[in-house]
Amino acid sequence: MDANEKYELELKYCKRRVHVVINDEYHPIDTEGVVESVDDAGQLHGTWGSLAAIPGTDTIELLPSAVTSVIKTELSVDRTMFVITDDGYIYKISEGTGDNLEEKDIVDGYVDYIYYDVFCSLEDLNEDIIDDGGMILLKKLYKEHSVEEILKVVEDFANVKFVVEKDK
Repeated sequence: MDANEKYELELKYCKRRVHVVINDEYHPIDTEGVVESVDDAGQLHGTWGSLAAIPGTDTIELLPSAVTSVIKTELSVDRTMFVITDDGYIYKISEGTGDNLEEKDIVDGYVDYIYYDVFCSLEDLNEDIIDDGGMILLKKLYKEHSVEEILKVVEDFANVKFVVEKDK
């Protein structure tokens, strides 16, 4: 496996929850876990045990994010928000620039939007290696929302109950 193929696997599975079925003759596995690493042979290692899951041979199904709590949020001067979740992801949430609203959006009552990027680690954030992300339309200006309100509009946080820790 070359470095690009390994990198693609890391992007796809990095710290992701998966349902894994490994048909090992002596130790079959059918469980959920979190991918912790990808080795040079392209095998996935994770919290499900000592056996590696092999893409294309074993069943590996990505599961939706299960963020259960927010460990910390930090709001910068430009109101860019950084969120660290209990499963190690870092969300960067920032105000849109105002140039992506279409006429239909305005007619539907949208006045602003946010961008969010998801990073698997601090190293990925520093190197701007984005794992996921998107744009969400808002019906009131970004600056008029509380931190909690902004987090609730990001899909991964929609049903999360948490207390936001604000840096002083």
